[in-house]
Amino acid sequence: MSSQIFKVECPIHNSEVIAINLNPNIQLSEMMQCIYCLVGNTSRSIIPIREIKKFIENFITLQQQKSDEINQLKETYLIQLLDNLSKMKKEIINIFDNGINIIQTQLQFNREEEEKLKKNKEVRDISINQQIQQIIEYQYSYCQQQNNLNDLIFIQSLSKELQQINNFEGIQNCLDLLCDLKKQYQMKNEFNIIDKLLLKECDKQILRVNSSETPKLNLVCQHHQKEIIMIDMNENVYKQMRLCCIECMPEIYWSLTKCKEKWQIFEQKKRIYLQQQIFDMEVQYEQIRDQNKKIEQQIIDQLKGIRIQFEDTLAINKQKIYSNINIQNEDWINLNQDQILERVEILIKSEESQNQIIHNEYQQITDYSLKLLQEQIKELNVQQQHLYDNLRSTLCHSQEISKSASSSDESYINDNDYQIHKNGNQFRNNQKLQELIQIQSQEQEMRIQRIQNDSNFSSPNYFDDIQIDKENIEYKEQCMIQYQIISKYSQIQNCYAISFNFDQTIMISGCQNDIAIWQFNDGKIQHIIDLQGHSNQVISLKFSANKNEFVSGSTDKSIRYWELINNIWVCKQVLLGHKRQIDCLLMSNKNNQILSCSCDKTIRIWTKNQQSQWFQVQNLTNHSAYVRCISLNKSQNLLVSCGEDKLILIWELNKSKVWNLIQSIKNDDFGYRLCFIDDLKIAWQPRSQNKTFFYEYDTNTNQFELDQHHIVLQQSSEGYQNFFPSIYNEEKQVLINKHGQFVYIMKMNLSHNLEISQMIDIGHYCNYGSLTNDGQFLVIWDEKSKCLQVRQATFKK
Repeated sequence: MSSQIFKVECPIHNSEVIAINLNPNIQLSEMMQCIYCLVGNTSRSIIPIREIKKFIENFITLQQQKSDEINQLKETYLIQLLDNLSKMKKEIINIFDNGINIIQTQLQFNREEEEKLKKNKEVRDISINQQIQQIIEYQYSYCQQQNNLNDLIFIQSLSKELQQINNFEGIQNCLDLLCDLKKQYQMKNEFNIIDKLLLKECDKQILRVNSSETPKLNLVCQHHQKEIIMIDMNENVYKQMRLCCIECMPEIYWSLTKCKEKWQIFEQKKRIYLQQQIFDMEVQYEQIRDQNKKIEQQIIDQLKGIRIQFEDTLAINKQKIYSNINIQNEDWINLNQDQILERVEILIKSEESQNQIIHNEYQQITDYSLKLLQEQIKELNVQQQHLYDNLRSTLCHSQEISKSASSSDESYINDNDYQIHKNGNQFRNNQKLQELIQIQSQEQEMRIQRIQNDSNFSSPNYFDDIQIDKENIEYKEQCMIQYQIISKYSQIQNCYAISFNFDQTIMISGCQNDIAIWQFNDGKIQHIIDLQGHSNQVISLKFSANKNEFVSGSTDKSIRYWELINNIWVCKQVLLGHKRQIDCLLMSNKNNQILSCSCDKTIRIWTKNQQSQWFQVQNLTNHSAYVRCISLNKSQNLLVSCGEDKLILIWELNKSKVWNLIQSIKNDDFGYRLCFIDDLKIAWQPRSQNKTFFYEYDTNTNQFELDQHHIVLQQSSEGYQNFFPSIYNEEKQVLINKHGQFVYIMKMNLSHNLEISQMIDIGHYCNYGSLTNDGQFLVIWDEKSKCLQVRQATFKK
């Protein structure tokens, strides 16, 4: 075998070198290996000579890519740390200055008070009556009590300033950044370039150069008493009958050599899979630990807030009691008749009744503070439940992994039974929907009949209403859109996001930490490749509106920008800046902006520079809790966002390409998804309410106002989760809206209102999907079936 690169002889066998052993634990002279050295060697560190040139080129490319990513990672974190420390420096200096001013002011006040006391001691020429009056005023005066309280008010002011240092968020942010940098750096360095290249390029060559000798077994065939040399691979053969000799000659067989090679491949896959699972588990558990620490700190902060507010209320109650005591010394000469009679009514009562009156007066003062404390504790319970829901949402990603594998196998074995069950559910759902539409139609007909019987029936407006109602009924019957399953594709790995390219020929889906690329052809999908890069779950994906490029977001806090170059998907850039997971991503239609929202409470805007590199141009920080979803209107000049602070925020893009907040809407529930229907209408889905609400632009107020029209949804018994953003398709005029375990297809009617056309019971609240740009196909993955379900649009007539 002649090498095209160089010709060297093995020092042991004096035969031509055909491979190089890259094991670092052997001597340099032993690295050159011939065919005799390789017999029986299954080490992954061996690479054929003819592949070495390509191997070195790939190594240099990956090494440079890894170095660039690490440098970019360090630069991003160092810039953030520098900004945080500079900001903290200014804030701490201000805090110290304020504290010094408070102390100096109090010292000056104390000196002035001492001077006053000295002067008072010198004045002794007042009468005995005046001295007695001074004593009484000192004992009972409300002003004196207030002065006593004011004497220590500087402690509260100074404590408040020093508390800012004790609870300084900037320090914790810097520590978090350093911890994140360390983790990201370690993950980058754990990526072994040589191992990766050897794994992909050399495994087949290794097996090819393995010894061709058949393994010797100390076993003989039960029928012919001859040596076992092959395995019967027929599925219908009993396990004990699979070992065969030369005379058995089964229809489907593998030699022992082939079985050995296949088993080596299996063990290698198993090793790689388990190593990756250990790494994923560590990353995921670290995220759960961070979540627990956050819950712990937030609960402590909330309890501190309750304690401080309760102490403030207690101080106010003391002031009220002192004021009440001061009133007791009021002269009866100043009382009117009613006040005197009220006092007499109290005096004629028994001592027990008088004690009860005193107690009731005190009770009225304290009831308010106790009621306030009760409301605060109730709010604390709600907030704690919300924090636990977030932790539950984090844990749900790993719950399905820990389930028994038998349940997954059972779902495939009983696929026919599952399909019958699914069809039954679909039939029942359609039955409910038909009953709902029938009731609505009957109500419309009854309203028409009432109008016809009315004396004002001849009015043209009534006649127009009747015509519109009849048209709506006919339109509803003729244009009910349904998405029916046409195919299913198994995907065991978790899939939290799906997206389609502009001409629906490519589909991408999350696949644990990777991104699966699928060829999509009229509802049929074929797996092409998995893209690697993210170090944790991929939870958001968004394709460009007119190019084969997309962005991906992950719980590793990074955004990756991918581009199809020479028919190969390449990660062109990693966008760093968010401190938490990336929940939702958008790309503007002109491909000049990327918009991202995160659990770090921010929305970030990215644009390209002259070198075609994305960089952050704006950081919107108006939300005070997790930002769950964002959406652009049709004209791309309005942005709407919602999150767990119960706010809907609306932003406008000005002429300078800067997003400005123009409206804030406060709600009673968390927003998990929302979507622009067109330029002037927004659909909003709260988390816990079983309704879809709509906000429409009012030209009179120049604000988005809550529409009276809303859609009642089925209560989900499974639970609720974000991801799977709502999608409005203008071509089909349908809104895809997930709520719990149900996915609703809502169709626009003639009155420009959406109504339910189909309710799909997925069977599990962890379901995620997307719609093709032409609205023809809907693909959904869920954690129960572990399948990608492809549905096609049909119109029921």
